[in-house]
Amino acid sequence: MADTPLFPDDRMPKSSDPWAKRNAWRTQGPFTARARWSRALPGLPLGVGAFIVYCAVEWAQEKYGDAKPAHH
Repeated sequence: MADTPLFPDDRMPKSSDPWAKRNAWRTQGPFTARARWSRALPGLPLGVGAFIVYCAVEWAQEKYGDAKPAHH
């Protein structure tokens, strides 16, 4: 009687962590590492893209723009 499992139909794999099922929500959905970073820095991709465009326009204006120095 002591050798029979308590729940013979248990389909969960045996693991060394007894709390794994309870902590599974921490690695799913909005709690994944990628989702946390995207929420922490929401405007970063747009800002980096705008900065690259700005640098490209500045470079093009210096290289192909008017050769006269600007007077203020």
